[in-house]
Amino acid sequence: MIMNIKNCVGKIIKNVFLEWFYLNGISTSIVRLYIETDENFYDITCCEENVFIRIQKEFPEDKDFKEFFYKPLKQNIEWLNKCKILYIKYLVDCLNLKRGILFIFENDHNFVFYNKGYEIEDKELFEIDINVALLPYNLIDL
Repeated sequence: MIMNIKNCVGKIIKNVFLEWFYLNGISTSIVRLYIETDENFYDITCCEENVFIRIQKEFPEDKDFKEFFYKPLKQNIEWLNKCKILYIKYLVDCLNLKRGILFIFENDHNFVFYNKGYEIEDKELFEIDINVALLPYNLIDL
């Protein structure tokens, strides 16, 4: 699947969705990132020790299990449909564990999706237009 997401370089992303986990109707955490292109959705999950990328053709659906459910929510990123991806990098910690993924776009835009691991109870974080130099991770090619 890595080769497939590399095909996004040089292209414009249509939409970004964050799938949220809800417990008793309250959003508690982000569980995955979906990237929508013209052809596919890329399902990206960051766990404590790796980054997983899957490809799917259909729109991510809500998953309802009574007390808890998962709901993908579109992110309104103003510049997203105007900038091409320049490159995509993994975030790697000092133990050489993949913690997340960084998308760098034209015009100095970016977004990052990562998991700080056990440092903050295994929660995924999504940030837009960060100072990449301040990330406490090494950047490596996909």
